[in-house]
Amino acid sequence: AEYVTDVLWGDKGLQQTRLLCNELSKRCFINKLCGLHVHLGNVNFNKENVVLMYWLYQKLEDPIFNMLPKSRRDNEYCRRLPELRIDLNNIQKNRTFFIDSYYNQIINILSREGGAGQHINKKKDHPKGFKCAYDHSAARYCWVNFIPAVFNTRKNGIYTIEFRNHSATTSYNKCKNWLLDRK
Repeated sequence: AEYVTDVLWGDKGLQQTRLLCNELSKRCFINKLCGLHVHLGNVNFNKENVVLMYWLYQKLEDPIFNMLPKSRRDNEYCRRLPELRIDLNNIQKNRTFFIDSYYNQIINILSREGGAGQHINKKKDHPKGFKCAYDHSAARYCWVNFIPAVFNTRKNGIYTIEFRNHSATTSYNKCKNWLLDRK
């Protein structure tokens, strides 16, 4: 089963997480096939921020994968990001051109599974539709899921970025530490 919370904020959100972890630890069994996914929202996912986040998460990929259990390193639900060579020196030379160029490359990575010629913009869902049709080769199943940051997957104009690579846990302390590291 999958348990999904509503949007959690601040201390009240941490209290709700504690209650949920306590209840799940009484009622549920987890194994290495399960995972903890965290969405980060309330961020301006403009072109520049998406490009810089993609660059940053490519740089952090190895250290983060190395700190997690082996079961989360070769997992179809949290694969590595497709490589994109983002040169920050180019961005300094001609910011608008290179941000647009890199952003378009990211959009192509995220949407290529949906077929060529799709008209892509933030007001539309992914070309393959809801949850990328559960196609595990889709970019949705990378350790950092950018799809809800650039497509209207919720149909409500709320955009997030999803971190999918933590192993499942009912430990409140593990959840809290993982959440606070995402800020």
